[in-house]
Amino acid sequence: MKLDHLFPVQKQVIPVILNQTKTQSLYPNDLCILAPTGSGKTLTFVLPIIKNLKKRIRPCCRALIVLPVSDLAEQVYNVFKSCIQDEQALDLINESEDGFKNNLKCMLLSNKVPFAKEQAQLINEEYNDCLIDIIVTTPGRLVDHIQKTKYFDLKNLRYLVLDECDRTMEQIKQNWLSLMNQAIFGECSSSRRVLLNNENLNVHNLMLDKKRLCPFQKILLSATLTRNPENLEQMKLFQPVYFSVGAEKLCKDEIKKSNEGASDGQNIEVKKLNSQDMADVSVPSELKEIFVQVIVQQKPLMAIYLIKTLGYKRMLVFVNSKETAKRLTKLFELNGIESAEYSSALHSARRKRIQSKFLDGKLDVLVCSDVMARGMDLENVDYVLMYDAPKHLSSYVHKAGRTARAGKSGMVITFLEHKEVYFFKKMVEPIGTKDGEASENKIRHKIKEIKIQKSMMKHLIEGFKNSLDKLKEELAKKPKSENNGEKSSNQGFNKRKFSNSSKLNKSFKKFKNI
Repeated sequence: MKLDHLFPVQKQVIPVILNQTKTQSLYPNDLCILAPTGSGKTLTFVLPIIKNLKKRIRPCCRALIVLPVSDLAEQVYNVFKSCIQDEQALDLINESEDGFKNNLKCMLLSNKVPFAKEQAQLINEEYNDCLIDIIVTTPGRLVDHIQKTKYFDLKNLRYLVLDECDRTMEQIKQNWLSLMNQAIFGECSSSRRVLLNNENLNVHNLMLDKKRLCPFQKILLSATLTRNPENLEQMKLFQPVYFSVGAEKLCKDEIKKSNEGASDGQNIEVKKLNSQDMADVSVPSELKEIFVQVIVQQKPLMAIYLIKTLGYKRMLVFVNSKETAKRLTKLFELNGIESAEYSSALHSARRKRIQSKFLDGKLDVLVCSDVMARGMDLENVDYVLMYDAPKHLSSYVHKAGRTARAGKSGMVITFLEHKEVYFFKKMVEPIGTKDGEASENKIRHKIKEIKIQKSMMKHLIEGFKNSLDKLKEELAKKPKSENNGEKSSNQGFNKRKFSNSSKLNKSFKKFKNI
């Protein structure tokens, strides 16, 4: 992993994590970090956690990173693994120590590995102790190990990281948070950890907690971090510090200068925000946003025009269902576009192979369901097409964030029906950009409309009609072949396929009039 420089979010947050660890007499503030997708949030917690844990004497679970889905967990695990193996990874934060070997152990807990195998790697049965320092997992897999893995506990935890926390907190109804708290704080009152808050914050409790176990710090990150106090209350945050690092300019209600984390006599500004000053969402300034008004029947042809005629390659196309992803991918292939479906209907191993082909330039387009919407870092995506209009602002921000990552430029195009335009414009108004206006002077976020005339697509219509005919034939044949080997329970699925065929037939008739 080549690390040349730190991004703004890393420059602001990393010194805070490092300096709070050095201040051994105080219980650390919890951190809430709002930053655009692709702005380097992962390294913001990976680097300081590795630095602060590398001197540990014996392994035990000291850092727990929780993500909403296993694909994201695997991606974060790979970042940890690369930084642990790379001895120069900590040079950027001026905290590398010559001669000190980094032997931290990181482990991914997910449903991709047999549960018994994970248990054997996680726990030393001879000494009844945990063998792993850093655990990356999902809420469901964490609950499985808390309930079923003997001697697994989190009583030595120092860092709890919730990445994509707005979605992770939505899963609290699965009761994973309360079970995790039991694993952290224990049930025996004599050795029970104290969870400090504003009511019981005093010197006695601070020292009591230090004697029992090291205090742990919660770090919440997202591009659409909630500022609703009721939602954050369930996390029981301790005097949280809010960072809104969506821009070069940040709100400056409180500025603290810390010399401990600076080098060459330079000061590092740590900017502390109140929840009222946080933007709900933000996008990078390198992202160009446009929308196109279309009628439903013209969507496939319009997408083909963007890819073939305008040359919009290295594109992710987001649709609202797995069936649509499958049909649209086939239609692209019939029109000579190198494309592949990327949805939750595919096995994770197959999704990896598709990702590799896309990175190698063998595929021009990935047709995606929501499985790619959050957090997945796919390199060199130049365009994002929202084939189906997003229903929520957070969905738009996370999908758009698959491009224009790490300072690179990118474009997001949204297809909208006439009835969707007004709602879409109102939905995107709260978005902040890297121009970072002060809240009282903030300008409403606007997205430019471009018009594509029917005459501009005439050269594609004949080939498109032929591909529709072929697609209708394939959809009509598939149910018959399936009926020979499938049980009657699949008849409903096959009926849906026939109905999809009729929709394509309507599209074909519509295009006769173009």
